[in-house]
Amino acid sequence: MAPPINRRNFIKNTAIAGIGASVFSPNILFGKDDRKARIGIIGTGLQGRLMLESLLMQDDTEITAFCDIDKAALAQAQDMVTRAGRKKPAGYSDGPHDYLNMLSRDDIDGILVATPWEWHQQMSIASMKAGKYVGVECRGAFSLQECWVL
Repeated sequence: MAPPINRRNFIKNTAIAGIGASVFSPNILFGKDDRKARIGIIGTGLQGRLMLESLLMQDDTEITAFCDIDKAALAQAQDMVTRAGRKKPAGYSDGPHDYLNMLSRDDIDGILVATPWEWHQQMSIASMKAGKYVGVECRGAFSLQECWVL
């Protein structure tokens, strides 16, 4: 019978699995991992564009789509990507819920949420339900209950 799941066993087992995956993957071990993280960004205001600058310095990222209700901010973000010599990302700016259309894309692995805080939880949950990894520019919840929902 397996030992009961407790915090200590969980941490020990996940740490061992993580180390094993990173050590025994030949592509990663020998520096041959040429995969790119395909990122979509919801919110291209000042904070979103600051984070975009960091992403554009990474050779292992591809920015595939943006979503923002501010068409000018979205255009600025798209220009940043093309000035960096990369392909212009798709843009979504047809209302406050157009991010849901962006989430249906198959060419996005992860979502960066850089919107006003009241949207963080809703957008993060929708992104995870769409099968995307999620990063939030700051906290994603404001109560313990919201943390459990996330």
